[in-house]
Amino acid sequence: PNKILELMGKWSFSLYLVHTLIIWQFEKMSDKFFLGYLITWVLLVIFLHFITYLFYKFYEKPSHQLARYLSYKLK
Repeated sequence: PNKILELMGKWSFSLYLVHTLIIWQFEKMSDKFFLGYLITWVLLVIFLHFITYLFYKFYEKPSHQLARYLSYKLK
């Protein structure tokens, strides 16, 4: 299996949570700074994956660890 695809699978819920906000923000910015559809789309995909990674690392993963810890303590 491809390691990158496995990581992206782990990040999929984070992507689901942030994609609408990021796409909406890019649409607002593209009105002011039109770089062409292809360049805007490539930048959007790169930025979206970067933000998704950060969201996963700093919010989703720690919340999973907290949930495991609390479930262990409550047993």
